[in-house]
Amino acid sequence: MNKFNTGVQMPVTITTRVDDKLAKLIDKIAEKEGMDRSTILRRFLIKSANKWLIEKSLKDYEEGRIKIGL
Repeated sequence: MNKFNTGVQMPVTITTRVDDKLAKLIDKIAEKEGMDRSTILRRFLIKSANKWLIEKSLKDYEEGRIKIGL
């Protein structure tokens, strides 16, 4: 919760450095999609985090660390 206790989560700023080639590629993708760099990066982060979570869960299931209950 935020400091006003409204139940609304405030966005968090995350900064990172990337090489020039990657920055240009991100900008090219953003232009083709008609979006700004931040929106494209958010979408990439969401997609990558979800993919990681699925792969991790499958591995944990295969190795018997988690079970699917019915």
